[in-house]
Amino acid sequence: GGGILAESLVRLGAASVTGVDVTATNTAAAAAHAARGDPEVASRLRYECVSAEALVERGDVFDVVVASEVVEHVHKPDEFLAVLARLLRRPRGHGGCGGDASAGGDIDGTSSEQAGHSDGAAA
Repeated sequence: GGGILAESLVRLGAASVTGVDVTATNTAAAAAHAARGDPEVASRLRYECVSAEALVERGDVFDVVVASEVVEHVHKPDEFLAVLARLLRRPRGHGGCGGDASAGGDIDGTSSEQAGHSDGAAA
């Protein structure tokens, strides 16, 4: 997508956000949009054209994974969600979540173009 959700997550307090899409046109559009906006927000954003599976393969983990406007487009949602779960950092402390945007956690967001997951995904 255009990175609007990723920018909003930074404004809500995320220390960093990685926006992911399997379509290079979308990640380029998102980066261009961020570059025209608040430099502080842009400095905490990173966009990648990559699949969720590739993120798992290279060992990336995140405090939060958001798949906005994605799941309804994939052919095998159960498999897609399992891949996204592997991208989550394990909880720390005593039973709480691994982190959240308001606590300055790292967030990974997927866009609607993640539909490529089952056609070919990212988080």
